[in-house]
Amino acid sequence: MRTDIKLGNRMEMIAEMISDCRVLADVGCDHAYITIKAVKDGKAETAYAMDINEGPLARAAANIDAAGLSDRIHTVLSDGLDKIPESADEIIISGMGGMLITRILEEGKEKLAKCRRLIVSPQSDRAAVRKKIHELGFLITDEKDCFDEGKYYQCICAEHGREKYEWDMFYEYGVFLLESRSENLISHLMNKKKKITEAEQSYRMAKEDETALPAELLSQKNSIEAALKFMGQ
Repeated sequence: MRTDIKLGNRMEMIAEMISDCRVLADVGCDHAYITIKAVKDGKAETAYAMDINEGPLARAAANIDAAGLSDRIHTVLSDGLDKIPESADEIIISGMGGMLITRILEEGKEKLAKCRRLIVSPQSDRAAVRKKIHELGFLITDEKDCFDEGKYYQCICAEHGREKYEWDMFYEYGVFLLESRSENLISHLMNKKKKITEAEQSYRMAKEDETALPAELLSQKNSIEAALKFMGQ
């Protein structure tokens, strides 16, 4: 039976990354819409909707019950991967910043051994997340991106294996997205470049005797230009 839940672009992107699995665990599940869709669509036999806060978990439980899936989706109050079941073979971590995701991965690294597949969607600090994924013995196998309500999002899929990127831009923007010349990524970087150019103009108007951007903005500008050049822009 197919689900009739309508997801936004961000959640739809994450849901599309889920592969057929026996037990799915959704860390930071919020309303559990992704979990419900995965089970109803037949991608997961059973699932665990996990959150650190009781409020979102109560909403998730109500949605799961309304979908008639209380026997197949279980709610778990958990700080990160602390109470994740050993049977989970596919794990989603989304809806939070990248540094929090790296902490969750680091603190729960011993519980990732039996996880076949990892899906993460950091809202910031994506380079740190990709580096942590590699550090923990996973290789990145796929990436997607989208815009949702004007904001840019990425989703990263990883499986056990070893790799290390040669270029920093691969960690920052995603090798799959760069190599596929993602239209969403190009648009996102063009927008960022425009804002930095405007900031540069304002800075030079205020500092007439200086021509160089502050180090942080200059680094961002160089990184964006390198990525756009890689994609033929």
